[in-house]
Amino acid sequence: MSLTHEHGGPGHDRGVPADPPVCDTAPALGSSTADPAAVIPAPRVDILRAASGTRLIMVRHGESVAQRSDTVAGHSGCLGLTDVGRAQAAALGKRLQATGELASVSVIHTSRMLRARQTADIVASALGDVAVEETCALCEYHPGEGDGLSQREFDARWPTVNPWDPHERRAPGSETWAEMAHRVAAGLDALIDAHRGRTVVVVTHSGVIIQAMMRWLDLRFVRQADLAWLEAANASLTSWQVTANPFRPDGLPLELVTFSDAAHLVGPHF
Repeated sequence: MSLTHEHGGPGHDRGVPADPPVCDTAPALGSSTADPAAVIPAPRVDILRAASGTRLIMVRHGESVAQRSDTVAGHSGCLGLTDVGRAQAAALGKRLQATGELASVSVIHTSRMLRARQTADIVASALGDVAVEETCALCEYHPGEGDGLSQREFDARWPTVNPWDPHERRAPGSETWAEMAHRVAAGLDALIDAHRGRTVVVVTHSGVIIQAMMRWLDLRFVRQADLAWLEAANASLTSWQVTANPFRPDGLPLELVTFSDAAHLVGPHF
């Protein structure tokens, strides 16, 4: 399992602050998960039961320079979207304008990483300039001192000992897979709790979407060499609905409605 998830070259694109924001949820250097068994936090059933009717729409950012350049991109290494990525985000915006499926939304929550923020701004403009709020709970894996390195150099400096160890810390200052799982879980729980009965839109990363799926679908963190893999497409929609399970009254009151819906990305440009 790769812990870098997405990639991006070193340096700064236009619009990147000279001093990238420090993540307020980044793990302390050398910290570790207290409970080795708690790889993925258990779903907060209490929050979900109190938030019946809430919709969570997870948008993956458009294609990034990061993906093209095959380098590790955290806050400072992210160079934003490619031209294709901007076109993908614009296509999503046009779809949402035409369908009105997110017409009730007044705010979009986004990762602080530039590729997500640029996607959020494009979608927000299409929805009528709704507010955009950043939170690092929605950020991709934090690579620590590996931020901005090529993937090859990252792997050469800090080779993985066990790619299936969720507590392995690769680069100094980076987070482990389990720490990311807890960060993402806390952030999504807070957003659902704060928007009970409404539609919550987050612009985020494939790693965050996969974290949500592993937690809420109870996908085990085990060696999966003989199993299928999954990844959300760029500028796609993954949607959840907080509702009672009609098949099991005691089941988790949360339905995965769509995964990686990218029907708006058609034509030779995509």
